[in-house]
Amino acid sequence: MSEGSEALGWKSAADLVGDHPDARVTLIGAGVNERSLTPGRCDLGPKAFRAVLPRFSTYDVETGQELSIRVHDGGDVPVKAMSPADAFDPIRERVARHAGSGLVVLIGGNNAITRPGVHGLGLERVGVLTLDAHFDLRDTDQGLTNGNPIQALLDDGLDGTRISQVGLAPLPIRRRPMTRPGRRASAFAPLANAAISAWPLWSSRNWSACRACAR
Repeated sequence: MSEGSEALGWKSAADLVGDHPDARVTLIGAGVNERSLTPGRCDLGPKAFRAVLPRFSTYDVETGQELSIRVHDGGDVPVKAMSPADAFDPIRERVARHAGSGLVVLIGGNNAITRPGVHGLGLERVGVLTLDAHFDLRDTDQGLTNGNPIQALLDDGLDGTRISQVGLAPLPIRRRPMTRPGRRASAFAPLANAAISAWPLWSSRNWSACRACAR
């Protein structure tokens, strides 16, 4: 093989991830699986995510851009056998440790990781953009599940006008969560049907951009 040849390999997204404490992006795994309303193996998410990275090139043929930003691997929070309530502090503390990064990518795990992730970045400076078919506004009186992280954040004091939700499906939604005293349905921004299971966390400096693309 000649020098510089990529005949037998190429640079992949996995090559960007490693022990880079000063990187602008931090990746954290949080495989919460307990209290998932639909049984599954959400705890395998972080491992599966890392395993697929070598399959993605860093080069985009459509734009001609080469991805070069380094990503610090902040490791996995050991929460596999923990309930969302018990996993709250460990996840929040790990995210808070890296909150100075330009972007924190928190890989679940079920949707219950949303609440500790938001708290880790700072409830007072975060806007939430969910890409999902469900409101996640189930009652919290029976404890935390993957079906009520948004309700839990509202209970924590997060302003509903700082939440935008993309891909909401109208049929599964019950009337009661949207008609509770003090609930303002207009506080949410239901958008086009594009159900995607993802939970990006956005700092306040990105919030105006989020709202712009959500309209």
